[in-house]
Amino acid sequence: KNGGSGGWQIAGSGGNAGVFSIEFSNGSTISSAPAFTSNANTNVGIGGLNNGPSRLKILQKDIGLSLENTDNGRSWDFWVSDASGDLVLYNSQLGAGVPAGTFSAATGIYLPSDRRLKKDIAAIPAGVLSKIMMLQPMSYHYFVEEASSKRSLGFLAQDVQALFPELVGKSPSRNGQEQYLSLNYTGFSVLAVKAIQEQQQEIEQLKEDNKALRQRLDSIEARLLRLEKSDK
Repeated sequence: KNGGSGGWQIAGSGGNAGVFSIEFSNGSTISSAPAFTSNANTNVGIGGLNNGPSRLKILQKDIGLSLENTDNGRSWDFWVSDASGDLVLYNSQLGAGVPAGTFSAATGIYLPSDRRLKKDIAAIPAGVLSKIMMLQPMSYHYFVEEASSKRSLGFLAQDVQALFPELVGKSPSRNGQEQYLSLNYTGFSVLAVKAIQEQQQEIEQLKEDNKALRQRLDSIEARLLRLEKSDK
C-alpha cells in the first residue's frame, strides 16, 4: 500500500478462502473488478472471477490479450468486439487499430482486404489455368497421425512453390535451424476465379470459332444447292 490513500490488497474470500484475489483500493472503495483471482480449482481470472471450465479467463473491455516479442517489439492483440462479439486480431506491423483478421462465430474467418491497406496492386498475369492443371492434389497422413486416422487432402508445398511461389510461406523450427513450408490455401480461391475467367475466355473463343464454321458450312451448303439446281 502506498503512503497515500490508495493501494493493493491481497485477500481470500468464500468458504475456506475459496477465492484468492488481488484488488486495488482507492482508500474508500475497492475496484469493482479484481485485477487477479484464482479459485479452489486453480482457475485464474484476469479482471474478474473465473468460475467457468477454462483454466484462464480474461475479462476485457478494450484489448483483452497482448503478445509481444521483446527482441523486436512486434506484437499481436486479441479482442472480443463490443458490437458483434467477433474475435478481432491486431498486429503492430499493420499499424495501431488496423485489424489483421476477424473470426465471426456465425460466418467464419475474414482477412483484411481493404484497398487502403494495399500497395503495388497488379492484375494476375494470364496462364493460371495451365498452371492449375499441373497441380497434383494429394491425400496423406502427417507423421504424428496413426495409419487408421482420416486422411487429409491438399497439396505438397514444394510442388506448389514451383508454380505459385506467392502461396508458399516459411516457418522456422523452434531452434531456428529448419525452415518448414506452409501454404496459403485461401489464395487458391483467387486462382480458381482467375482460372474460371481464362476458361470462360476459351469457351467464348470456341463459340466464335464454331459460329464462323457454321456460317462457312451454311455458305457451302447454299452453293451446293445452287449448283444442283443449275444442273437440272
